[in-house]
Amino acid sequence: MAKNRMSREGELSGADRFAKAAEIWRQTIEAHVRRGTRSPGTLETYERSLKLHVLPALGEVRLLEIAPPLLDRFLKTVSNSAGAPTAKLCRSVISGTLGLAVRYGALATNPVRDADRLSARPAKEPRALTLEERQLLLKKLAADPVACAAGVPELVRFMLATGQRIGECLGVLWQEVDLAQRQVEVSSTVIRWTGHGLVRKDAKTRAGRRILVLPSWAVADLQRRWARGVRLEDPVFSNSLGGLRDPKNTRHAGERHLTARAGLPRTALGRRRRRCWTRRVCRLG
Repeated sequence: MAKNRMSREGELSGADRFAKAAEIWRQTIEAHVRRGTRSPGTLETYERSLKLHVLPALGEVRLLEIAPPLLDRFLKTVSNSAGAPTAKLCRSVISGTLGLAVRYGALATNPVRDADRLSARPAKEPRALTLEERQLLLKKLAADPVACAAGVPELVRFMLATGQRIGECLGVLWQEVDLAQRQVEVSSTVIRWTGHGLVRKDAKTRAGRRILVLPSWAVADLQRRWARGVRLEDPVFSNSLGGLRDPKNTRHAGERHLTARAGLPRTALGRRRRRCWTRRVCRLG
């Protein structure tokens, strides 16, 4: 049996509950977010996993009582009820927490390493829209006054032109657009950060910052928007007040227009992770 080791700071011991170690680990991620080395979205994803799955099952278990068989049963249950991706996220959260316990001296080893690996049969690949479907989609959106009032047709055309995700499109400022050179700089994405509202988060990596060349029809779209009167510090696709648009609300609105209003079947968007309809629309056939 592993020894009930104390941490170098005395904050954790093997007799402590998992919930205590998880909170310390969460605070370390939060500190990384404040320093700008981790994404606020990552923190919120981990917090949601802890709240909905990990802590209800493991929160009151003592650190020394957590062993591979217990983790296998828990992760299998999550995989069956919520899906393999959620189970893999839970595994990452538990591994991070128990890895911290090892560093603090409360455990000798991380039992997640000996837990069974999660595997899942690949879901049916989402079907990309054909050229005819894309043309029909744009035609229907352009004829829909509700979609036009929400700026959905222009946003979809911009996504088709750049291949960017919704958050990246909504994060583009006019000062990052060069109409003369037919270029747009991708430098950030828009996320909703609890307690802070909508924020533009810089790209995680150098590769995430890139300059894209726009097709002529996309330049014409942007020139029409520019002619309405804009400020360089404004988002290209702003809300009604000129500020940042919420990616989640925009995504939901896009799904409604792509399915119920435009008549596009949901299977064309992909039954797995439908919220990422950007990829379904923009993927080249």
